Amino acid sequence: MRERACVDIVGDGEERAALEALLGQYHLQQVVLHGKQTGSELLAFYRSADIFVLPSLKEGVSLAMLEALAAGLPVVASDRPEIRQFLGECGLLIENPTASAYAQVLDLLVRDQERRKHLSTLAVRKARTYSWQSMLAAIDHVYEELVHEYQ
Repeated sequence: MRERACVDIVGDGEERAALEALLGQYHLQQVVLHGKQTGSELLAFYRSADIFVLPSLKEGVSLAMLEALAAGLPVVASDRPEIRQFLGECGLLIENPTASAYAQVLDLLVRDQERRKHLSTLAVRKARTYSWQSMLAAIDHVYEELVHEYQ
């Protein structure tokens, strides 16, 4: 990135050791690995953030992304069909998910406060459409389709 940014990485996963090695190799002091967070600690990260990034090539719609939308964070994610369909216009998708592609989009958002505000408004609006009831109804619908398909 060309713009100065602090990066808080929350959560643990199979890439943790590789990330720690890169942080040491490049002496990246503006990047901090926080590990798994829950409850009020996790909420504090959402409240202090300006942008949420989901660089995963494996995940579809994640709980973390839903939480970020509810916190009013613009989302930057890999352009995967399930994420594209879910996120719509309240986030930015990286078609060719390389480090430089992410850096370009993040630089754009860091510089453009108005765009972040607009995406934040859309994010909150999107999150409000997902209640526990609507999510359970959607899951129930999927199960019903599967049962009918395999009978």
